[in-house]
Amino acid sequence: MFHSILEEHAQGRNLAYLKRKLQQQAKNDPDAKAMADQCLLLFKYYEETWRENDAGRNYISQEEVFRVPVYLPSGRKIDLRGRYDEIYRENGAIWLQENKTKAHIDELALSNILAHDLQTMLYCYTIKLKYKEEPRGVLYNVIRRPLLKQKQKETDLDFLHRIEDDIKTRPEHYFVRFRTEFGDGDVEKFCKRTLFPLLESVCVWWESIKANPFNPWTQEDGSPNLHHYERPFGVYDSFRNGKGDYFDLITRGVDSGLELIETVFPELEEPVVVG
Repeated sequence: MFHSILEEHAQGRNLAYLKRKLQQQAKNDPDAKAMADQCLLLFKYYEETWRENDAGRNYISQEEVFRVPVYLPSGRKIDLRGRYDEIYRENGAIWLQENKTKAHIDELALSNILAHDLQTMLYCYTIKLKYKEEPRGVLYNVIRRPLLKQKQKETDLDFLHRIEDDIKTRPEHYFVRFRTEFGDGDVEKFCKRTLFPLLESVCVWWESIKANPFNPWTQEDGSPNLHHYERPFGVYDSFRNGKGDYFDLITRGVDSGLELIETVFPELEEPVVVG
């Protein structure tokens, strides 16, 4: 619901229009109506919180579905598909905006996510191809969902007022943004070190089984498929049936059936537990 409101609002729709639309969609579902009421209330204060900050922002794309062909170093062609939340231009530079609605926010994880987030970096690379310029960075626009619970004798209206009071008291709790700016060549570095190797691996794997996915152990000419593997990678897997000696050790601290040895890996400071 909140994503749809953001999209409509970016296109110039006012709060009254958004309210009518959501209430119409939820009119036959009491739970959906309660959610719509909370969503509209949250959006009212979201818009107030960021109104001045967003005044000079020029959105050039909202909820845009994309399909961008990518040519890998091997010469293979693969299409990358997805949907951007929003793309905007600020001070002449292009930015990707990722909208996240969450009940809990791990601020430390979000502030360090960009270098390790495959989807976001993939989106940034397709933006570079599609818009012919490298994004300046990513804005993570996080909206926290209210976690207050309705009391047993509390009316829906009173509950909504209590949620509103909580949002008004601490808007910084509900609305958080993280801006991560790229350095020169960061997107291209991601492609060479992460994206291209992953896509090449996917292509090689698919080419090795596409003749018969139900018999992935041999290739079309009958030779062994060197790219397919089964658990446990050639070594006995004590977790094969869900539980085992290592499971008991990890979950309950029980080392029955295991023995401590210190000579297999002498370079390690601590003894190694093996089966």
